[in-house]
This record gives sequence, C-alpha cells and structure tokens, in this order.
Amino acid sequence: MHLAIREQLNSGLPAGIIQIHQTLLARDTDSHRVEHRMMECLADILWQAQENGTIPNDANYLECLKNI
Repeated sequence: MHLAIREQLNSGLPAGIIQIHQTLLARDTDSHRVEHRMMECLADILWQAQENGTIPNDANYLECLKNI
C-alpha cells in the first residue's frame, strides 16, 4: 500500500492528490503516518469497487483524503 500511495504521488494521479498530500503534511509532518491515513481511504475505495464490481471512484477517494 505504501508503494501504491507513492506511485500516485509520483504520477500525480488521481489529479489533486499531490495538493491533498501537501495539505496533510502541513498538519502532520510524519510522512509515514500520513501515508497510513491515506491508505485507509485507498483500502476503503478499493473495497467499495470490489463490492460493487466497478472501478475505484477517484472523486470519492479524493473526498475521503480531504476529510482526514
């Protein structure tokens, strides 16, 4: 999951994730802890997609990240 978050940050996808990550780091400078909180959102979005048989919803993922 750490690799997935880092790949998202390296690619800038979904759009907006870099800005959200920077905002989270401004609140908590422990990047490892921030990644773990982001992973909770990623895991939830992936689970929802699996349950619904759909692709992960980027808008819901970004909204979850914004609410951390």
